[in-house]
Parts: sequence; C-alpha cells; structure tokens
Amino acid sequence: MTELSGEIVIGGLDTYVAYPTQTSDTYNKDRAIVFATDIFGWKLDQAREIAHRVANKSHCRVFIPDIILNDEALKPTFDRSELAPWFEKHGDVQTPPLLSKVIQGLRKEESIKVLITAGFCWGGRYSLLSSYGEVPIVNGFAVAHPSRTVANDYLHANTPGLFLLAETDSSFPTEVVEQVKTLCKDKDFTFCGPYLSTQHGYAIRGSDEDPLVAFARHDSIEQLAKFLDYVANK
Repeated sequence: MTELSGEIVIGGLDTYVAYPTQTSDTYNKDRAIVFATDIFGWKLDQAREIAHRVANKSHCRVFIPDIILNDEALKPTFDRSELAPWFEKHGDVQTPPLLSKVIQGLRKEESIKVLITAGFCWGGRYSLLSSYGEVPIVNGFAVAHPSRTVANDYLHANTPGLFLLAETDSSFPTEVVEQVKTLCKDKDFTFCGPYLSTQHGYAIRGSDEDPLVAFARHDSIEQLAKFLDYVANK
C-alpha cells in the first residue's frame, strides 16, 4: 500500500513528509531530499505540492522541516519593515544547527544513506552551507534561485552541487552566476538554465499557467531527480 504523507517530527523539528505514489515496496527508502524553504515556510501549499512532484519523480521521500520555527515571514500581519530583524533571527547562527538536526535524525531514525538538500530563495544559503566541512552531512546540495549568497560562498562546498537558475533574479544575477562558474570551475557543479520567462521564486511560487514557467518547473524537478541519482552513484 502507499504510505501516507503528513506532518511528523524529525530531529525534534516539525516536518512535512511527501511520499511518492509508488508502493512502499518500490520507492527508495535509503534516499531522501530535504527542502530548505523560502521565507514563506514549511506550510506553504506550493512548497508541499512541489515536494510531492519531486517525490514522485525521484522515487523517494521529500522532507520539509520547519527550520524557521513557525515564524514565517510575510504572513498577513507581517510588515515588510520586519524583514531585516527576521533575517537576523534566522541567520547562520540559528538555522544550520536546525537543518543539521533533521539531517542527522533522518540518517539515524530512517537509515537514510543518500541525502541531498534543495534550497529555495532564502533556503538556498542553508542548502549550500550543509555541504561545508571536511565530512559534509549531505551527499549533495541544490539551490534554486538562491538569495543571500555571494560567489565566494560556493568555494567552500565539498559536495556536488546543482544550480536551478531564473532568467530574472536580482538575488542571484547572471554576473554572480558567472563568477561562481569561474571561481568553482574545478568543482562538481551543474548549472541548469537560466530558464526563459522565469523570475526569482519560480520553482516554488511560479504559475503553471505560463507555459514557459511550467516547463521550467517541470524541468527543474527532472534535474533534481537526476542529480539525486548522480550523487547516489558516485
């Protein structure tokens, strides 16, 4: 029978898990993808919908942990002037340990052997940081239209990386992408895009009503699944 998706606790954090529609006998139980969301958080309907699409394509579970501790930005009562202090509350001191708890929990509790992170916008930085260290806690990282990173940040990655690029993206513009390609030419990085007619946020919050955006989102999911296979076979 197909196992049920829903909210669970992993590593002490509330987490949404999306199961593939394949039966429990056919999906890869020793693989997982962990989403590091944008500032809209783990409960965003679009994030969960994409998680299910990724789970079906990659034949493994996708986990969306609450790494912002139920403090989603841009709620109806959220004032944009609060963004700067929000970023301070959810920065490099606070966020990586939370993501690490979930990853270590999956390794221990679910016996996951091959694990990649996929970070969107704000979460892209923390997907990248998960690849740091002499012995990274992940097998690979992916970023989709990341924000709050500079080219030099990618020099410290110690795993393969996948970049899903928007055509119009002030947070990760073409000049920064080219700097990353030059600085990290010896790293095992794959660049997809930039996808025509896409803007920052397309992978999570883009509309499939635009055929070009729909193609970009579909292909990004395909590339993420291929990337998981790639790191699993290294």
